Amino acid sequence: MIKNIRKKKQAEILMSDPMVSKYFPESIEFSTEALQDFMSRYDSVYLKPDGGGQGRGIIRVSKEENGMYSLKGYTPTGKDLSIKASNLRAIKEVIQPNAFFEKHRKYVIQQGINSLSQNGQPLGIRVHTQKLKNNWVRSGILGKMVNSEDGIVNRNRGAWAIPIRELLTDYAGMDVNKAIQIENEITTISIKASQLFAEHYPWLDECGIDIGLSQDGQPWIFEVNSNPSIAFFYQLPDKTMARGIFRNRRIKKSLKRLRKNK
Repeated sequence: MIKNIRKKKQAEILMSDPMVSKYFPESIEFSTEALQDFMSRYDSVYLKPDGGGQGRGIIRVSKEENGMYSLKGYTPTGKDLSIKASNLRAIKEVIQPNAFFEKHRKYVIQQGINSLSQNGQPLGIRVHTQKLKNNWVRSGILGKMVNSEDGIVNRNRGAWAIPIRELLTDYAGMDVNKAIQIENEITTISIKASQLFAEHYPWLDECGIDIGLSQDGQPWIFEVNSNPSIAFFYQLPDKTMARGIFRNRRIKKSLKRLRKNK
């Protein structure tokens, strides 16, 4: 079974490359001291379980004018979470309430990026890459949106898929030329990120890369999934990309069986 690569390791890999690191939000292993530092420099941050998936356990922390902290997101079991905390110690108690959880439930802090449409709706991008004949290619790309206050754009948390060009022009407000430029830039950094991960994990042959867009149009890599679902691509009116990804998977499985039987 393919394992998901932990968030802390992902950060180490993405920050190791001078080009890709420019597209990765500042991230660090959780501690109260690190959280204090991040909250002093950013309007919001995301707390992410080191080994989590499907949006479970992710919490957006933002500071309110009255000095309280707003926490919105999901518990480790996927239940909605929306609470206030008076101080950083109280935030730690939410995710690591005792010594056991401090040891076994590791978290990563990530710089918050406001990836929003023109009318303030959270948006994101999913890029699917595959390794074919030792070359990484982009086999799918789509936009995704959600109605939520936490900014977590995940299919398992209510997000839906739309064509990438529609997202960039109709929702992010780009003209066609700018949209093409940004899509090409996203493709370049996605393939480079896939190559970086494959250097560390030779068994890797597919990646699902979650990307956000800041208000100035810069893409930001939020996460790299090593065992990506393609369910999002079947939501699109045009199923060409979904069928292509599935076909590539089937071909690779057939080749592996042939090599095994030689």
